[in-house]
Amino acid sequence: MKGISKHLGLDSHIPLVYDTDMTPEYLKEWRKKNGLSQSGLAKKLNVATMTVSRWETGLRSIPPFLSLALQAIECETKKRKED
Repeated sequence: MKGISKHLGLDSHIPLVYDTDMTPEYLKEWRKKNGLSQSGLAKKLNVATMTVSRWETGLRSIPPFLSLALQAIECETKKRKED
């Protein structure tokens, strides 16, 4: 975990959270809060836009690692704003 935190420019004492109970509603809210369209999020995750749509509607289960990927996107966005 230290390697990931260092790569993302995070304090190694702040753990990344592995949330296995993400809801479709939370994912949609997170995406909108971070100014991403479904296709924009799909591109960042390297998945099809329909995959994001299906996660958000509950037609496909959200993979448990997605919370880590979203945190990485947040860190990347924050780092770009700081530069």
